[in-house]
Order: sequence, then C-alpha cells, then structure tokens
Amino acid sequence: MEGTYDVTFGSQKVGRLQLRKKGLYYQYSCRCEPFTESMYDVYWGSLRLGLLIPKNGGLCLEGKLPVKQAGKGSFLVKPRHAPVAGRFVPLHPQEPFTYLRKLENAYLETRSGQVGVVIKNEK
Repeated sequence: MEGTYDVTFGSQKVGRLQLRKKGLYYQYSCRCEPFTESMYDVYWGSLRLGLLIPKNGGLCLEGKLPVKQAGKGSFLVKPRHAPVAGRFVPLHPQEPFTYLRKLENAYLETRSGQVGVVIKNEK
C-alpha cells in the first residue's frame, strides 16, 4: 500500500499523496496545487483524512492513521461545505453594483482569480 498516489477533484488531478507505513501506522503527506480558495478535505475512499491548508504556495495535509483504519479506493478532494446554489456576480471597482438589495442573501467568493458576490437563490 505504500507509494505515491494521485489526488483528484472530480476528474481533474490536483496533487499527489505519499503514503508510508511506520509500524502500526500509515503516515501520509499530501500536496495539491492551489486550485481554489474554498476549504477542501482529502478523502481515502470514504475515510476523511483532513483539511487542506495553505503552505509554501500550495495546499497541504500531513498526518497518520492506524493501518487497520486505512481507507479503500482512490484519494480525492471534496468541498468541506456543500456548494450553495446561486448566481456569481463579478465585482468591478469602476462599475456600479446593481444588486445592493440582495446582499443580505449573499457572500463574497473568488472564482478563477475574479472576486465577486454569490447571491443565493431565493425560495
């Protein structure tokens, strides 16, 4: 089971995870390229390994777990929180913002380097 494995987000490879056996434990070290500014967890099959944190220009996770608790399957990245359905409105400092009345149901987000506001869908 020891080795270096791809870490994926959907069908996209976003990083690598190195797994080593130390006695009764697996020690893992994961490094992903910064592909988002949201919070993401690394999973080994259905087993949650932990939260990726910014470090040295990438997103990293290190830890260990008992061999008998090892996951099955591939290593994946999943969002920590379920995405909220809504409309992304990019912010441009030189242009007026026409959605002021809807800010009560909105939050700030960065997508592909563009800062904007996500206005939650109204029920």
